[in-house]
Amino acid sequence: MANLLIIDDDPNAIRQLTDLVKGFGHRVESSIYPDSLLDILDAQPVDLLLLDVYMPEVDGLTLLRRLKACQAHCRLPVVMLTADDDPALLARCFEAGAADFVAKPVNQTILRVRLESALNARRNLDRLEQVNRQLKSVFDSLAAGAVTVDANYKIRHISASGLAMLDIDEADALGKPAAALLGAPIAGPAGVLTEYGRAPFRERQTQILSPSGAVIPVVLSIAPLDPEVAGASWLLTFRDRRAEERALREGHRGVHFGRMISNDNGMRQVFKLIEKAAASEANVLIHGESGTGKELAARELHDRSRRAQRPFHAVNCGAIPENLMESEFFGHERGAFTGAVRGKPGHFELAHGGSLFLDEIGELPLAMQVKLLRALQERTVRRVGGVRDIAVDVRVIAASLRDLSAMCAEGRFREDLYYRLDVVSLELPPLRERLQDAPLLAEAFIRDRNRRERRAVKGLTAEALQALMSHDWPGNVRELYNAIERAFAVSEGDVLTRAHLPARIARAAEPAETANQAAAPRAPRDEKQAIQHALEQANFNKGRAAAMLGVSPATLYRKRKKFGI
Repeated sequence: MANLLIIDDDPNAIRQLTDLVKGFGHRVESSIYPDSLLDILDAQPVDLLLLDVYMPEVDGLTLLRRLKACQAHCRLPVVMLTADDDPALLARCFEAGAADFVAKPVNQTILRVRLESALNARRNLDRLEQVNRQLKSVFDSLAAGAVTVDANYKIRHISASGLAMLDIDEADALGKPAAALLGAPIAGPAGVLTEYGRAPFRERQTQILSPSGAVIPVVLSIAPLDPEVAGASWLLTFRDRRAEERALREGHRGVHFGRMISNDNGMRQVFKLIEKAAASEANVLIHGESGTGKELAARELHDRSRRAQRPFHAVNCGAIPENLMESEFFGHERGAFTGAVRGKPGHFELAHGGSLFLDEIGELPLAMQVKLLRALQERTVRRVGGVRDIAVDVRVIAASLRDLSAMCAEGRFREDLYYRLDVVSLELPPLRERLQDAPLLAEAFIRDRNRRERRAVKGLTAEALQALMSHDWPGNVRELYNAIERAFAVSEGDVLTRAHLPARIARAAEPAETANQAAAPRAPRDEKQAIQHALEQANFNKGRAAAMLGVSPATLYRKRKKFGI
C-alpha cells in the first residue's frame, strides 16, 4: 500500500481517480489547489504524485519544475494527467522529470500499470540507494581504490581512496564513462573489461590515465557482479604502485619503469627523460642498436602522455617497399592505381589523435623524406589520388639504429627532417655496456615465461649466470629474451643451467674459465693488480671482468676509480 497525492482543479476528475486508486489498494489524498502542493508534501508522507497538466492557477508543467527544484521533494515520482496527446508537451514533461503520464479520460488498466511501474521504480531506487550506502561504507574502508562499473561502462560507485588517488570529486566521477576516469587500456573498447568480460581478473599490473593526465601504475583486479543485486556489472579494485616503484628505484632490485627495468645509471637517466618528454608534445628520436628496446621506450612515452587513450601506431619503415611507401604513409583513394578497389587510410590517419612510431626511419629514401617532412610541418596529408588535404594530429616518435647525423653529412638523410625529428633525443645503451642488467632482465623474462607456459622455474644456476655475464650480446635485450625462451623450450626442471642456453652463449664463459685456471698459479695478489689482470683477460669488457672477479659492475667501477685504472 502506497500513499498517493492527486492535484487536479477538476473535483469530478479527483473523485474518479480517488475511487480507482483506492480500488488498487492505495491510500489517497487530493487537492484542487495547485499552490498547496509543497505544504501538503511537508505535512505528510507521499509516495507518488498524480498531477494534472492544465490548471488555471498554475499549469502542471510549471508545478513539476518547482517540485524538482525543491531538494526535499525532488525525488518524488510524478505521473502527469493530460487530455492532450501533443508529443512536444509530453517531451517537455519528461525533460522536467516526470516518471510517466496517463491520458484523460483515464483507462483503469493503463492507470494501474503505470502507477505500479512508477512505484516499483521508486522502490528499486530506494533499495539501490540503500545498497549504495552500504557499498560506500565498505568502499571507504578499503585502502585500495575501488569502483563499480555498469553494463554501459559508466561509474556507479567509487571509494574515498579511489577519489583521492584520481584527485577528483565524487560528482566528477559518478555516471561518467569509466574510460574517462581509468583510461582506455582498462575500460576502453579494447580494454581489459571488454577482453575478460564476465571472467574474474586478479592482480594485473597496468596503468590508469587519470582525468588530470597523470599516469598511475596500479595492480588491478576485476570481479563480475550481479547487476540486480549490486546495481553494477563489475567491481574494480586498484592498488597504487607509485610508492612501490619509487622504493624499487632506490632499492637493489633495479628501477621498474612500466615494461622496462634496469640497474644502470644511464638507463635511469633515460627513464627520467622519458617521463619529462611524455608530458610534452615534442617529437622524439630514439637512438640505439637493434634489440635495445626502442619500441618499448616509444610505448612508455605514449602511455605516459595525454595521448595514452588514443592509438599507438607502430611502423617499420624498412619493411615497406619503396613503391608503396606513399600509399602506406598517407593512404590512397579508390582507383588511384591498379588494384586500388577501395580507399584506404594511411599510417598518419590511423594514428590520428595518438602517437606514430616510425622505426628504422633511416631506411626511408630521400624522396619519401621530403613528403614526410611536409606532413610534419603542415600537419596534413593528401592521399594518393586525392584532391584535398586531411588534417592529422599525431605525435611522431622515430627510432634508428643508424647514425642519422652522419647520414646527413653524407647526404643520405635530410638535415631539415633530422632536426624536425630530433627535438628530444633518447640514447638507449647496448646490453654489453650495462651487463649488470643481464641477471635482472633474465629474472623478469623467467617470470614472463613462467606465466605464459604455466611453469615454476626458480631461476638460473651460477654457471648460467656466469655465461650471461660473459657474453657480448650483439642482439642486446632481444637476444637475451630469446635465450631464456630457448632455455624454457629445452629444459624440464625448475632451474635453468648453462647447458640450456644457446651454444654461443654457453661457450662465452669457457675462455674466461680456462684463462682463470691457466693464470691461477701466477694470479696477482694485490687488489689493483687483480683488477688489471681481470680486465686484460676479459679484453677490457668491464661486465665480463666484474663476473670474473665475483663483484658487481658497480663495485668494479668504484674500485677502478679508487685505483685510477
